[in-house]
Amino acid sequence: MKIKQIELLSNDIIKIEDFYSKVLGLEIKNKNNSEISFTAGSSILKFIKTEIKDPVYHFAFNIPNNKLEEAEKWLSSRVSLIKYEEKNIIDFEN
Repeated sequence: MKIKQIELLSNDIIKIEDFYSKVLGLEIKNKNNSEISFTAGSSILKFIKTEIKDPVYHFAFNIPNNKLEEAEKWLSSRVSLIKYEEKNIIDFEN
């Protein structure tokens, strides 16, 4: 399954823009006062402004197995990684 577009809520579009464009380096596809969207691979990641306080989501970017260590190094130079059982990379068999 390929996700064409995902739409999420955010109460701080400016922070979203800073993180996804400046920290992760995603290209801004569209931006106005009430929403911002980014190109993420072949998908569009769209955030829509809301008054809901701190909406929380969990989603992931797919990284090819042969690029995991490179991605870990790249990402750890930009953000603090969350460890699970003292590991940054977790294998989910399912």
